[in-house]
Amino acid sequence: MISNLDFRISALLIGDRLRTAKRFIIKPDGPKGVRLMALSLAFMQICLGITYLGPEQFIRRPSPSGQASIVVYIESLGPYWPAMFLISGAALLFTALQLRRTAFGHALSAAAWTAYGTALLIGPILTVPPAPIVVGVIAILIAPVHVSCIIAWKERGIE
Repeated sequence: MISNLDFRISALLIGDRLRTAKRFIIKPDGPKGVRLMALSLAFMQICLGITYLGPEQFIRRPSPSGQASIVVYIESLGPYWPAMFLISGAALLFTALQLRRTAFGHALSAAAWTAYGTALLIGPILTVPPAPIVVGVIAILIAPVHVSCIIAWKERGIE
């Protein structure tokens, strides 16, 4: 037979576990806007990493002969782009959900976008005639968004 004391102890233990879950995962009183931004950026990176695992038609058009592409060269060495975006996206996702080490997740993501954007920019600049650089500019400009998120997290007292 369950005594009243056993019931109270069980209720306290369950309540404590729920409070812990809310503190680390749900955090209803937490920074919703910055978290939503971080989760959106993480989702974007994970989707890009998954797309890079697909067929080449999903990624780019065949380049004309004689045009150098650092991105394609790096891809020929191994699956670095998908790994980079999947790892940094997963790190950002977990840090944003746990509200811990968010600066690490955003810094890793900013580094990934900067490396990818730089590779996208260098190849077209070195080719004759020059190729479009719009995607490289967009990729590099995502990095300051991550830096802004780091600042926004710190302003809310979350490291």
